[in-house]
Amino acid sequence: MSIRHSTLSAIAHDLPRLSAAAARRVVARPGGAASKGRVLLAALLLCGASAHVVAAPARPRSPDCRVLMTAYTMTTTAASFKATSAATCSFDKGKATANCTIEQRDSTGRTWTSTTETRYRSLDDLIDEAQVVPTLTKWLSSAGTQRAGGATTSGSQVNTYDARGRLLRTDSNPGQPSASKTTFSEWDAAGRPLVARDTGKGFDNRRDIAYDDQVRTRTTRVNGGVVVTVETFDADGNPVRQTARGGNSENTSTFEATATQRICR
Repeated sequence: MSIRHSTLSAIAHDLPRLSAAAARRVVARPGGAASKGRVLLAALLLCGASAHVVAAPARPRSPDCRVLMTAYTMTTTAASFKATSAATCSFDKGKATANCTIEQRDSTGRTWTSTTETRYRSLDDLIDEAQVVPTLTKWLSSAGTQRAGGATTSGSQVNTYDARGRLLRTDSNPGQPSASKTTFSEWDAAGRPLVARDTGKGFDNRRDIAYDDQVRTRTTRVNGGVVVTVETFDADGNPVRQTARGGNSENTSTFEATATQRICR
């Protein structure tokens, strides 16, 4: 997985695939069912996911190596709520895969565990994501399970790219009742999407994405600003902080790496 949450692509990127009202509930109730779904989605992206561009290199230089988090803690706080996650990840250069396990506990005493596997076309694609920070997206597919309260749920995502390697579409849980899709349009000079449309049963949302390479942030506005998410990354493209605001609610997640792995071609 992006250990989007990198660490291979940042956390649950701005992905409220919800109606405007539901989007507000995600911010106001981070411990609810929608939040648990976001945890699994974040895991799917992390192990491994706007429209004004402040700065984007026209021709990003492909790095020889990439530094990824192999262990980290994530702390999420909101009004009268706190959740702590501990993640461990491993990367198989030969198979070009990333595997992560995330253990989470919140202030109400609930616990759940997510496991994911993210697949790349090649090792080069995994490393090339870090050509620019905030990073590109180049993973092919991700699948995972979440265990909570004696129940197990599963999820999957498949990405489609154009001939230039730009992300065109993400299909989530294809063939399932919960299936949804995200289509991307308009890209910056580095190839990162600026506009996303999330559609599924009961929702149709637009996300506008902006990148500031100087301070390494990605800002996402859902449906014109119903929810605004600001993600901050370190120099290697790993997540450092994410803040989500909607209505009068706000939650903040911070990441602390406890182990890293340098992966080279």
